[in-house]
Amino acid sequence: MSEAQFQIQYDLATGIIALCQPWPYPAPMTPPAGVGILLAGRFVDPYRERVDITADPPVPVLVVEDPGALLAAAKREALDRIDVEAGEARRQIGSPGYAIDATYKAKEEEARRYAAEVEASGNPDAHLADYPYIAAGVGIDAATPAGVATLYLAMAAEWHGFNAAVEAVRIAAKQAVATALSPAEVKTLVNAIVWPESAI
Repeated sequence: MSEAQFQIQYDLATGIIALCQPWPYPAPMTPPAGVGILLAGRFVDPYRERVDITADPPVPVLVVEDPGALLAAAKREALDRIDVEAGEARRQIGSPGYAIDATYKAKEEEARRYAAEVEASGNPDAHLADYPYIAAGVGIDAATPAGVATLYLAMAAEWHGFNAAVEAVRIAAKQAVATALSPAEVKTLVNAIVWPESAI
């Protein structure tokens, strides 16, 4: 049986390890600028080890634990995780299809233009070709163009409200992590985050 391997990504200038993950693992073949990649036959703890960039080839080595450095590393990892989880929470609304966010925004903008024309005593139904999303939704999303526009505006309002709730949790979580006094406290804070659930 072959020995398990782990991919290590580290800062070329300092040797600080940013990530250690099982290998093979889907990853860019070319690392970002300033990031080095090497393989190890064991898990390497980013909090307690660094890559000796003076060795040829570079190797991970155990370093004297610096409480401040450990806490800083734990906070960096936590802040990244919070952003990732916030993105996953936002994806509760909508689907992962191509350019779907742009489509939702276009529908909202179109519905607002439609409503503004109606309010100005206009007749948007007379030139519905100027409202392609609303026209496409007639008979599917609602029976009339006005109904489609109303639905799109209601959906936009729900989306903005939900997104604001996610953002409030994200900001509060980051503030809590920033004031944490130990890696253990950071871990507890992140694990306790409860993201909003969409009712849409």
